[in-house]
Amino acid sequence: MLERFLKFGILAISVFIASYLLYTEVIAPRFFNASKMEKLPYFEFKDINGKVINSTMLRSNKSTLVLHVNINCSHCVEISEGIGKNIQQFSNTNIVIISSAPLNEYAAFAQKLKLWNQPNVFLLSDPDQQFYTFFGEESYPLAFYFDKNQRFVSRLFGEFGYLDVADHVLTEN
Repeated sequence: MLERFLKFGILAISVFIASYLLYTEVIAPRFFNASKMEKLPYFEFKDINGKVINSTMLRSNKSTLVLHVNINCSHCVEISEGIGKNIQQFSNTNIVIISSAPLNEYAAFAQKLKLWNQPNVFLLSDPDQQFYTFFGEESYPLAFYFDKNQRFVSRLFGEFGYLDVADHVLTEN
């Protein structure tokens, strides 16, 4: 009887430790609030057409979603495709999508996913990979969300999808 109790106790403690590690190392970091970033940082990139766009040119009194994508990343494609298909739900959000892909490939990606010529979508090119300079980190996909006063709300990174972004952004608006 005592042996059974010990086995059950060890199993229960192992499950608890594994669950705790999964949450603290995988789940929680995807939704943490970065204490160092308080507001939307100033940034400057060229859009797909070569026009210089900076953070002060975004629509005012709208929340802002900044997405750092690699057009060959399946998660990045899924997130971008979801936004394109549901663009009307993001009408109160500036969507800034930044990629270091060659311009012709990035333009084809944007057109295919219905992101081209949307009034709230800013397709910015980062051929010199300056994203890190402005946002302090770099990975794909990576999303930063700012409220309508451009105050930092949260970030998502790693293996997340469109539904994570939609749940996060649309519940804030």
